[in-house]
Amino acid sequence: MRAVLLGTGSPPPNPRRRGPATLLTLGHEQFLVDAGSGVGVQLVQAGVRPYDWPRVLITHHHSDHIIDLGHLLITRWIAGQNAPFEVWGPTGTKRQMDKLLDYLDWDIEIRRAHMRGWRQAHRDLGRYPAL
Repeated sequence: MRAVLLGTGSPPPNPRRRGPATLLTLGHEQFLVDAGSGVGVQLVQAGVRPYDWPRVLITHHHSDHIIDLGHLLITRWIAGQNAPFEVWGPTGTKRQMDKLLDYLDWDIEIRRAHMRGWRQAHRDLGRYPAL
């Protein structure tokens, strides 16, 4: 197994450290642990395209560990990935993801309107089992 520390920061911004996130790789399988600030850029720098961004395990619901979940969800969808975005975590993860989708609903509808004639994406952006 290979572990890449994408971010080891904490809530106060630090220009030398991104928010908490670790990319785990075993063979062809990848798993992202936490989605701190800047994780999308860090994944790309680690060679993982948005279309291939992996499932996510949330360790706990502090904002510094989940702040970029919306970015991951929307960006992989914009990149053409319509497979459900798997997010695993402790009790409360489904509720948190439902609230995130409610928050992003307007953005999703605006983007769908711009996609007309290009490709119609579906609303099933994810599944959120709790551990």
